[in-house]
Amino acid sequence: MSQVLKPEQLNSLNGSSVSHKAKSFRICYDHTRKDFWAPNSRDGWVLISGADVRRWLEERGCRSKAKEQEQISEIGMILNCIQRECDVEYAGSLAGYFKGIYEINGKRILVKDSPRLIEPKHGDWPLLRGIIGNMFGEEQQIYLFG
Repeated sequence: MSQVLKPEQLNSLNGSSVSHKAKSFRICYDHTRKDFWAPNSRDGWVLISGADVRRWLEERGCRSKAKEQEQISEIGMILNCIQRECDVEYAGSLAGYFKGIYEINGKRILVKDSPRLIEPKHGDWPLLRGIIGNMFGEEQQIYLFG
């Protein structure tokens, strides 16, 4: 069974505002590559390093220095959250699925792109009909075409 997951549906370890903020960036951690997937400007995904994620988070106003009472910076906390809560087992194309984050058999999958579906239209198809006719014969074609 598979379902598309929205960022707010990803399991939260602590339900904190840091967790919510981390998910709002839509960045995923790919533990097999030890890198991150982030949305790009063309509605797709780009593979980036931890240093890139830090720079992206700074650009979005996240603190790179820890406050006096904190052990790590806000960026460090967000990176930890992304690695623990927004990880994916696989990132790439997946036949039959449109882009998005799915949970399939308990594994989180990032489908990076959607198939380009061909718009169907009526018309003649004599070559394909001939191939199918030769392969199956008249008596078997009923099972294929109904």
